[in-house]
Amino acid sequence: MRTAMRFDLRFDWRVMGTAAYVPLIVAVVMTLFEPLMRGSLRQLIPALEFIWPLFAAWWSIFLFQDVLEEPGGETIFSYPVSRFSLGIARAAVFFLGYAMLTAWVVGVIDFSLSLFVQLLAECYFYAGLGFFAMTLLRRTGWSLSVAFCYAGMQILTGGKLIPLLNVYLFNQELLPLDLVLQHSLPTLVMGTVLWGMGQWSFQKSGAYH
Repeated sequence: MRTAMRFDLRFDWRVMGTAAYVPLIVAVVMTLFEPLMRGSLRQLIPALEFIWPLFAAWWSIFLFQDVLEEPGGETIFSYPVSRFSLGIARAAVFFLGYAMLTAWVVGVIDFSLSLFVQLLAECYFYAGLGFFAMTLLRRTGWSLSVAFCYAGMQILTGGKLIPLLNVYLFNQELLPLDLVLQHSLPTLVMGTVLWGMGQWSFQKSGAYH
């Protein structure tokens, strides 16, 4: 019988190694943009939108490197732990950590609820994209490529390449909260689909290949 798992965040953090610190480093770098750009929101908001949500995929990918990519990882599937606890639940805990980092970054720069909601919705999408890509491809390199390629194509084309799947607002100023919520709804829906597909793919995961 499968049982629920007690989260050992310290163990998960150690397993990720130095890769675990990358989002923290990016967060610090993001806060340094404010003095460098002299508080210009017209520069800060695009920089935040183009960089910060993308790295929400980082922990969703590297959290599963030892389970899905490294030889011997398939033995974890034989433990009395549910796939739900080992998969989407662990990823969700680390996403909550990223959400708190998001609040800190926005707060240091110039806290705005609308900007926080905008970035959080985009981060939710990317965390789901990273989770799905990793459980499907089972390679950190390829999974990162999926996230970076999506970001690059959408940003370079202004969201016109795949408009129905675009999560960016491309704003250079703070938007009203109701407008952000309206535009974020499709992003949240797409993100939820990716999270669900990621868990479905993880449920199907078997032996190392």
